Amino acid sequence: MPHGKNKYGQILQNVTIEDISAGGNAVARVEGMVVFVPFGIPGDVCDIEVTKVRKKYMEGIVSRVVKPSGLRATPHCRHFG
Repeated sequence: MPHGKNKYGQILQNVTIEDISAGGNAVARVEGMVVFVPFGIPGDVCDIEVTKVRKKYMEGIVSRVVKPSGLRATPHCRHFG
């Protein structure tokens, strides 16, 4: 994981998704900051591309699933995701 100031477009490597927020996004923590990620599954280890940086949290998208969670399932619809 990179150290220092987190910024837009940065790739956070090998981040473990910890939980799901009330809004449905996955939640991870990087260097004390919360990161909200859509379509993440608790237990996934992912590389996350930062799309928004705020004072107390970041938002990002999964750019690569390094190690999928045991909770991950194959979608029934080929158009999902």
